Amino acid sequence: MEDPKLTTEAVKAQLSEVMLEQNRHNEIQVELIRKLEALEKKMQEQQSCLPK
Repeated sequence: MEDPKLTTEAVKAQLSEVMLEQNRHNEIQVELIRKLEALEKKMQEQQSCLPK
């Protein structure tokens, strides 16, 4: 039988990796949202310049 402390440490290490990966994904999502908002703003500005 495995030492329960070893498995606990292994799970903690994996959880830590997963959390780091999630943080990285969150940062990417925030960056994508910023770019999307900038693009939407640009499109609105261009539409307001079009002759009616």
